[in-house]
Amino acid sequence: MDDTVKFIVTFVDAVALVLALILMLSLLHRNDLYKRGCTGLLGAMFSFTILVSMSDPIDLGANGFFDMRGLLIGTAVALMGPVVGLMAGATALACRFSIGGPGLESGIALIVGAYGGGLLWRLTIKDLDMIKWQK
Repeated sequence: MDDTVKFIVTFVDAVALVLALILMLSLLHRNDLYKRGCTGLLGAMFSFTILVSMSDPIDLGANGFFDMRGLLIGTAVALMGPVVGLMAGATALACRFSIGGPGLESGIALIVGAYGGGLLWRLTIKDLDMIKWQK
């Protein structure tokens, strides 16, 4: 399999994983389970998605590897809350420490930055009335 096909297959796998997470979240929201203390379940779902994403990253050759952990951690904090984001971030940190390697510092910075960005969005932008066209 050449590099282009491998890149596309790996990217589609990551997107399919995120879509499966979105499906599970929509099922929880439909049944109002997210209001009844499902923080642990949501954290476990995001953590599992991060583990799978980090275990099979997109190989960019000499440029390193790419996975969806930043997107998932930021989304977990911004939309599901800081506790869910903290669970996802702790899982990503543990996985990143176990991987090791030369990109350890930048990987940790990415995880902390994604958590901080999601928290900043949640505290400042989430509650703004930005949808003027619906009124």
